[in-house]
Amino acid sequence: MRITYFLTTADQAGGTERAIITQANSMVSDGHQVSLLSLYRETGKTFFELDPRIDVEYLIERDSWKVLLDGETDSTDHSLLGSVSSRLIPEKWDNQHNALTDVVLS
Repeated sequence: MRITYFLTTADQAGGTERAIITQANSMVSDGHQVSLLSLYRETGKTFFELDPRIDVEYLIERDSWKVLLDGETDSTDHSLLGSVSSRLIPEKWDNQHNALTDVVLS
């Protein structure tokens, strides 16, 4: 089975990241094709140990609001979109989303 897990930040040391990476490692050990899709890239390396068979793709470079296309940074400055509130995910639910994440996720 092909499985993709979506995380806001795959390279952070939070409980969600730990749970997803633990499950992803288990699933790939069981023979499944597993990947992680992370909305933001901060360090570019997962905090928790990740099986090397698991691919990680990042969508946005968090410190510069640059969109990542096939691992390469888009040169367009998206900081304005990064400063506008999300219309898809209310801030009271999760304040890490903005207009740029809306565009990238749609």
